[in-house]
Amino acid sequence: MVGLVSPAMTATVSTGAILFTDMVESTALRSRLGEVRADELRRHHDQLLADAIAAHRGEVARWTGDGVKAVFPTASDGVGAAVAIQRAVLQYGLGAEAVSAFQVRIGLSVGEVSTDENGDRRGVAVVEAARLEALARPGEILATEMVRLLGHRRANVRFDEVGERTLKGIELPVTVFRVVDTEAVAAAPLPRFLVPDSHLPMVGREALVQTFDQRWADARAGRAGVVVVRGQAGIGKTRLVSQFAAMAHASGGLVLGGWCSSDVDVPYEPLAMAFRSVAGLDPALDAALTSSAGALGRLFPATSGDELQPYFPRLELFDAVGELLHRLAKRQPVLLVVDDLHWAAAPTVLLLRHLIGAANEDRLLIVGTFRDGDLGPSHPMRDLLADVRSARNATILDPLGLNETDVAALVSTVAPSAPLSRAALVAEAVCRETAGNPFFAAELLRHLTDTGELQRSLTGDSASVASVPLEMSDVVTRRLAQLVPGAVDVLRAAAVIGASFDVGLLADVTEMPEGALVDLLEGVARTGLVAELGVGEFGFVHAIVRTALLDGLSATRAARLHRSVAEALEANGADQFDELAFHWQMAGVEANATSHLMRAADRDMGALAFESAKARYVRVIDLLNRDVRADTQVRARAWIGLAAAQRGMFDPTFKEAAVRAARLARSARDPLLMAEAANLTTWLGTHSFWVAEAPDTEMIELCEHTLAQLPADSPLRVRLLATLASHLTFSPSFDQRVTLIAEANRLAALLGDTQLMVDVLHAEFVCLWEPGTLARREQIARDLGRLARATGEAHLEFLSGFFAAYCLLERGELDACEARLVQLEPALAAIRDGQNEFLIERLRITIAILRSEGGVQARVDALFQRFGQSLTDAEGTWMIQTAVLAYQAGVLGDLVGSLQSMTTGPQARMWAAGLAVALWWSGDEQGAAEVLDRPDDLPRNYFWLAVQQALAEVAVGLGRHDHCRTIFDDLLPFRGLVSVTGGGSSCFGLVSRSLGVLALELGEVDRAIDFLVEAVDQADRIGAHFDGVSARRSLAAALHRAGRHHDVERLTAEASAVAESRGFGREARLIGELREMWS
Repeated sequence: MVGLVSPAMTATVSTGAILFTDMVESTALRSRLGEVRADELRRHHDQLLADAIAAHRGEVARWTGDGVKAVFPTASDGVGAAVAIQRAVLQYGLGAEAVSAFQVRIGLSVGEVSTDENGDRRGVAVVEAARLEALARPGEILATEMVRLLGHRRANVRFDEVGERTLKGIELPVTVFRVVDTEAVAAAPLPRFLVPDSHLPMVGREALVQTFDQRWADARAGRAGVVVVRGQAGIGKTRLVSQFAAMAHASGGLVLGGWCSSDVDVPYEPLAMAFRSVAGLDPALDAALTSSAGALGRLFPATSGDELQPYFPRLELFDAVGELLHRLAKRQPVLLVVDDLHWAAAPTVLLLRHLIGAANEDRLLIVGTFRDGDLGPSHPMRDLLADVRSARNATILDPLGLNETDVAALVSTVAPSAPLSRAALVAEAVCRETAGNPFFAAELLRHLTDTGELQRSLTGDSASVASVPLEMSDVVTRRLAQLVPGAVDVLRAAAVIGASFDVGLLADVTEMPEGALVDLLEGVARTGLVAELGVGEFGFVHAIVRTALLDGLSATRAARLHRSVAEALEANGADQFDELAFHWQMAGVEANATSHLMRAADRDMGALAFESAKARYVRVIDLLNRDVRADTQVRARAWIGLAAAQRGMFDPTFKEAAVRAARLARSARDPLLMAEAANLTTWLGTHSFWVAEAPDTEMIELCEHTLAQLPADSPLRVRLLATLASHLTFSPSFDQRVTLIAEANRLAALLGDTQLMVDVLHAEFVCLWEPGTLARREQIARDLGRLARATGEAHLEFLSGFFAAYCLLERGELDACEARLVQLEPALAAIRDGQNEFLIERLRITIAILRSEGGVQARVDALFQRFGQSLTDAEGTWMIQTAVLAYQAGVLGDLVGSLQSMTTGPQARMWAAGLAVALWWSGDEQGAAEVLDRPDDLPRNYFWLAVQQALAEVAVGLGRHDHCRTIFDDLLPFRGLVSVTGGGSSCFGLVSRSLGVLALELGEVDRAIDFLVEAVDQADRIGAHFDGVSARRSLAAALHRAGRHHDVERLTAEASAVAESRGFGREARLIGELREMWS
């Protein structure tokens, strides 16, 4: 024993327990929280510790920066205080008042303690406790053996031996014990598939384990992370993450795990599997498991989908999963393992990507495995890997093959008495034959052991491995041949069932008594070919084992077994639609497979797993196309499902599927299916039909035909009325749209359905979106706002706010519009919808264009680069914003070719008006006149005002008074408004400026002056520099014509200065020509 206390310093000597604590990662917490919040957290920490110490007859000897040194009269008091501290810290982190969750580590010893003249405690026990505190993991209590001997009578703790440790300042090794709180919430067991194989040790993975340990330490400190393990089959990915899981579990972590199936791609199944194993830890999870309640319930979907607005609820589901993990991580650090991601369904990968991006400060580590050689070019894992590479605290691990030293360690484990030199020779042979693949190496060693070849190689004259099979799959085949008679047939039936299999189902298929079957499987498990995964459930230890069994089946035998499995599932009333569809299809009974596949697809829609649903509906359609007896209604339903799934994915081809469904429904003479298909052709509740297209005459006729057959009070009728009105948005039939929307509003109010009211109000705003309805659209925005407050739905709050902001911009209230956009940011953050982000930024750019701010073209380009691949409206937005900027710069004539190409697609009449201006500016007056003289067939919609302004400029330039008079009369009711194009895509400026220019051309000089003075004042008030320059130039011309010359020079000088500084080239030239003419 080391004498550490000087007699001269000792006042008293007593026996007692010493406890040291330390707040884990306190410096990192302070950096993350900031000084003020970190100080508040420190005060809470100190109070928690002081209360626990006092409650167990303890005394604070000294505060040690981020911890405490305390003394207790007995070991039991010290143990009780240590446990109470850990419970208090955990409970604090769960509370709403917590500044932040945190962890402490604790060291505890007992022995003689001296108190010096300053009141401080000294002695060997003090040193031991301090060293153990430094050794402890976050959330851990480490104690000496003496503490165990004296404190073991406490009924609420268990002492687990850690082993001997050499502690600095202590001469002899100290046996260390971990104090485990047995009355805390029962720790969830390690998922069975992650229990490490104890047959052979894991070798050659020390560096990878060390990397994981660091990532796990980061996660425990509140820095969420992700680890991805990739490699070929048999390289030991699952074995490695099993070791990770065991380490996390031993340190007090909650380990959740699931795997992806190679046979059926059930969406979210690995996450659902993981959460099912911890039922009882979270009330919302329990409700979701028992009744599919709440947003989280869609992780455990019912048998079919329901009608819903597709995108927002998926965000709610993803958020609900993230919030569940957040709640669990507040209780204890969480390790989430998802195995075999190369077989993951696309929705599973999307959910994981969401979790990786959202869990920055949770005590969460996500670990995934995949075979990199199994990823096709379009596999969703490639996007996840891109996220991982750019994420914080992310690591990709690449396990390599074992070297000869690693394999020699395995040989020595199997034959511990073998000479090392002989073991090394055998290891060399095994490495050569297996290329260091861990699974193959282990299986080969088992094979050599079972055949006696290993013993002969270790003791004989030659260390060669004589009976190595030609193919490594033969290793498994030979091991299977050594099983008891009948076992291989049973295992082949199990392999047909899947990678894991239920004992009861296997008993039905093999017609064996369950007791005998369990005996057989337990015997096979001892050979390491299968493993027990849970009560009544076994699984193959590796896909290679299952593959070897399946390869031994003839096509006929395999089909018969698949049929037996399907019949057994149906007889048991199973709703495992994916498995049933798979087995019936493998059995060659496609008609049965189709019905189950359709139900699986409907279930996917209920789970918002649109990618999986789409794939299944495509397969259903393919099967139905091969069946000459397929029912037309079933085919229509399949196409409806495909359209809904594609729409949920923002796939623009959803309309083609919906039209195909509508045609089939019409052939089946089913008005309900016709209405369902027709309603899919537009997207009420989102912004999909803000992209103007030519009216679809087929869909208009279908909607009208279906309406005539639907009951007057059907909810489907409400949506169909709104759908028809939406299809007519870009037709001249404004009055028909008004009538349709009026009936839809009346019926929605009569039914009292909030969602129907929202859909109709939204459709009304869009399909009646023209300058004459501004007051009504402002009222719609207010009505939607009231519904948003009543329902608390963020996407509805966004919709109402965006509509309100748009109307403010039309009124010329730019500051108020920008303020409204700022108010929308919480709703935008809540729904995290890229399309809404696009709409907000686009409207802000439009405001910047109106104000002629610098650097706007770069923002226009950036918007297109960000959204060009995902949103169909992005290209048109880029073109119209670029065209308006070119108009302001005076170079629109350079874009004749680009504008000409735009007139062949959607919004052709709008682009033609812009083309007319460009043609006139480029000197092609005949081409401009041809556009001007086209019949005025443009419907009143959200492009109409800008088109009239563009045509007004051409009419004035060409001196066409007939057109000037018509356009002037059309624009006059909208004096004072700002011309904003569809969805806020751009802005053609002030209507009053266009009215002034038209009046001046018509010779109505006094009216022109009134309009232009109004335009100058409005432009100056809102900062619309281009309109201010152009209006000043025209006002100067009007005043000069009226003989009022006193303000002409001032106006042209002001306009010229701004035009030169802002780069309005054409305006600067025209002003110069006027000044030269008047000089």
